[in-house]
Amino acid sequence: MRHQRSSATRTPRGATAIGATAVPTIEGSLLVAADAGEAMCGPLRLAELLARRDRVGVHVVGVVRPVGLPVWLSIDVNADALEEGRRQRHLEELRRRVTQTVGLAGLFDVEVVSGSPAPTLAAAARAHGAAFVLVGIEGQGTRGRSKSEDDVLQVTRTAHVPVVAAPRECGRLPSHALVAMDFSESSRRAARAALTLLAPDATLTLVHVEPVADLRALGREGWAEIYERGVARLFESLEEELGGAGVRVESVVLEGDPVSALLEYAAKHGCDLIASGTQGVAAHGPCLTGSVSTALLRGSPVAMLVAPPTAPDVHAE
Repeated sequence: MRHQRSSATRTPRGATAIGATAVPTIEGSLLVAADAGEAMCGPLRLAELLARRDRVGVHVVGVVRPVGLPVWLSIDVNADALEEGRRQRHLEELRRRVTQTVGLAGLFDVEVVSGSPAPTLAAAARAHGAAFVLVGIEGQGTRGRSKSEDDVLQVTRTAHVPVVAAPRECGRLPSHALVAMDFSESSRRAARAALTLLAPDATLTLVHVEPVADLRALGREGWAEIYERGVARLFESLEEELGGAGVRVESVVLEGDPVSALLEYAAKHGCDLIASGTQGVAAHGPCLTGSVSTALLRGSPVAMLVAPPTAPDVHAE
């Protein structure tokens, strides 16, 4: 496979794609993190599309933070009964939101539990065998965007499966996904996860951002050749791994600041999903995980997928 090279100052050298017969399906269920607000409409619609396509279940899980002990000491009330009442009210709100958004879909079940949101959702994902956690995120520039970003990041730091932050406008399967690729296991996992979310005949673009330093200009032409050949071999290996995906797969090499280069490319080429690993160790070149995935989430106007560094441990408690 020949690889496209692109930057603000260089002309693309072309791209080669591979094709196959069928998009891979989701193995497991889907978990939607619910808060009864408008932001959960996007995750619900995306979950419905995936559930109907792959015949998987959807678990809508709301979390009620427990009231602190000092409150119970100041009032004469049955604490357990009051907590149960709060959960039931939230459950009614969530069911109403699900019905308004996706109708009376038999593929959905709704539950509300008490606890701290991020670890509680991570535990629920394990308990339900979820392949993804879908979380709503407010639109760019809106008053609630910053808080919703922080909420999503908390989930990505605790979940054992990929987390998808979907804006409320999300109403179809992605047609063009960009994957930030540093060839760490987490970035490879992000690529595999992104494949299962794509619509038929979609495009998956694997993007590697080169170091800013010009090795040839620094008199390190041998190093530059080793680096380029190494990236080409890694792309070829990944091509073999992703073969049979039923989508167009292409690879691109960019230069510059990773976050700026990735977001600019995504906007220019109409990508509607950005995927990245997190907390990984790069196999070649600069690491694009961790802080970069955080910056991509904060800067992306479209859906964002963040994959953890290792595969889920199905035996973990």
